[in-house]
Amino acid sequence: MGYISLRNPKTDIKEFLNVLSKINQHTKEKNKDTFTYEEVDQITVLDGTITSKGNFGTKAISASNDKNKSKDSIKMQLKSLSEIFRVFGWIIKIGNSHTFKITEYGKEILDEYDKYPQSNHYLDDLIIPFLLTNYSHPQIDTNIDFNFFPYLTIIKIINELNYITKWEIIHFINTNIKDSEKQIINKIIKARSEEKYYSNYVDSELSKADISPTTADNYNKIPMALFISFGLLEKKSLKSLGITNLKELIIEGKKAQENTKVLVLTEKSRQYLKVLKDINLLTLVS
Repeated sequence: MGYISLRNPKTDIKEFLNVLSKINQHTKEKNKDTFTYEEVDQITVLDGTITSKGNFGTKAISASNDKNKSKDSIKMQLKSLSEIFRVFGWIIKIGNSHTFKITEYGKEILDEYDKYPQSNHYLDDLIIPFLLTNYSHPQIDTNIDFNFFPYLTIIKIINELNYITKWEIIHFINTNIKDSEKQIINKIIKARSEEKYYSNYVDSELSKADISPTTADNYNKIPMALFISFGLLEKKSLKSLGITNLKELIIEGKKAQENTKVLVLTEKSRQYLKVLKDINLLTLVS
């Protein structure tokens, strides 16, 4: 099983909503419900929202053009954005073509964003949909034929372990989607106690997926940025957590230090865990 991929043309939630707002305005002006890649291309490139090789506007379009569409940077950025918007439930694909429609949920989020673009209060409306992002996803082509809730799984596992690192998330959670939470936790605990386990495990996973560490990191940038934007995770040092017995502790294949940075749950995430537990969703997605 490879790494869960969510490509990262941008990582700022406000930039996502800014693009969606411009698309919504465009459809209103054209008096229609749907839009295409080509229309988004014009909307986002000409105003500089999306660039190519450091170029803006019409220069970006020229710089991006490539006969091999997989190398066309603008087309790939738009494809990535559409995938993110579909995962979040903001747009849906219409038929098999590159034609899309903003959902009622997407419009509700935009109503809040357009009224208060400088505020962050609308972010709370996005948290539960984000945590309940499900793979496989009806709007995304994947090879996964079962349900997996990666972002909810992440905070549930951190809740059990007390802390985690970015690379532990990438290599142990995003690659073990068929494992139970207990199995993933046991692998992380083993990596923190056996000197060679982490490096051997990571090398094996990267080799099976045929990707570099940089690519694996890129797959995870959007979710990590959203965890921080939503106030669900924060960075702390081991020392600040009161972890002082570091003699046997290994983090990411290296001997742990007092200033080693890790990710911990905020009180806000614990509240959301409780809410989801109270409505039996934690049991549902276990």
